[in-house]
Amino acid sequence: MPTDKLCEHTVRQAACDAYVYGAPLLEMARMRHLYASGGRSLNQLHHRPGLVDHRARVVTTPNVDTLYSSTWIDTRNGPAVLHLPPAGERYVSVAILDMYSNNVAVLSGARLAQAGTRLRIEGPGASPPARGEDVVQLPTSCGWMIVRILVADAHDDLPAAQAVQQGFALEAPAVPAPLPARGALNPDISLFAELVGLLEENPPPQPDGFIQTAMSRVLQALQDSAWTTALQQGLAQARSLVEAPDPGAFVQGWDYPLACLGDFGEDYLYRARIARSALAALPVAEAMYMRARGDGAPGFFEGPGPFRLHLPAHLPVDGFWSLTLYEATPQGLFLVDNPLGRYLVNDRMPGLVREADGSLVIWIARSAPDAHLAANWLPAPPHGAFALYMRCYLPQPSLLDGQWRLPPVEAV
Repeated sequence: MPTDKLCEHTVRQAACDAYVYGAPLLEMARMRHLYASGGRSLNQLHHRPGLVDHRARVVTTPNVDTLYSSTWIDTRNGPAVLHLPPAGERYVSVAILDMYSNNVAVLSGARLAQAGTRLRIEGPGASPPARGEDVVQLPTSCGWMIVRILVADAHDDLPAAQAVQQGFALEAPAVPAPLPARGALNPDISLFAELVGLLEENPPPQPDGFIQTAMSRVLQALQDSAWTTALQQGLAQARSLVEAPDPGAFVQGWDYPLACLGDFGEDYLYRARIARSALAALPVAEAMYMRARGDGAPGFFEGPGPFRLHLPAHLPVDGFWSLTLYEATPQGLFLVDNPLGRYLVNDRMPGLVREADGSLVIWIARSAPDAHLAANWLPAPPHGAFALYMRCYLPQPSLLDGQWRLPPVEAV
């Protein structure tokens, strides 16, 4: 990398730019390392046959609507081939992400049917696919594949969903030498050494050449302790930017995703924010994720409640919707242990009590509400802050373009 004359401003800015750009790489590499260190092999599809619960503490804001199958695909020794089972009317999606956390491909519904029974996943530099061949080409040599399979009911429908899950199979070559970087998001400037290896493994696309200049300056500064403070300041600035809530998409009590969610283009700051808060989020055409804004900092709900969300009888979605509650911890947002074992309310949940017009009132509180309201109770943690996320799969145009908005969550 070329070198140039450093000053405090250029070192601070370079450290800030490097972290914002590299946070998704670090987070993806961390997840890859956790996957492999848990005894699972890359290029071998791993099925998780049950829904997650409050004990799941690896991926923040976990989804409780679907079964998951996943693997990390390493194409350095050749392509992988995914065999797809028939799923009928059940919602199933296959998402393939590159190491920058972009969804390179998402197949579901009709698109999944059009893919046929085999899907080949190539790495960078592969030859163009033959006519009529279903191929996804990763821009990075390694990527994350996630299969989501809807469970209509956690008891009655689970065996049928598991049968679909078992129909997925992956053929892939043996994995070559281990990939070097763990991707630990260290709170200090030692993470830049990790980022160097990840950028070598995953060369940035041509339009992102600025990151090479930023990393060159960071590497220069790392050689001289006189620049340590400037590097630390730049890193602190970047972390505050990445961890700050995004005020630009806040409407009527909810934070809405930007149109580039899941395929971020050159919005590096938004990409970094999502990598830290909702890694592997699907693009908005597939799913919209909305977070309710509470009065606590930074936008969390606090206090005993109750809080109320009054939803119309029908939401503008072609797939399904769910409202999930997460407790806020220093490590991220996770499900809350509670007496009901209930982590969400969704459009398929048995036993909910609707109003005369078909609308649904959801009650969110730390303790059980009055008996006539308890059927629609979403339990909050006994103490501390919490967050509420609405997921809408296969949103209709009125939700995508903002003509329809969710009603606010109200303190009662």
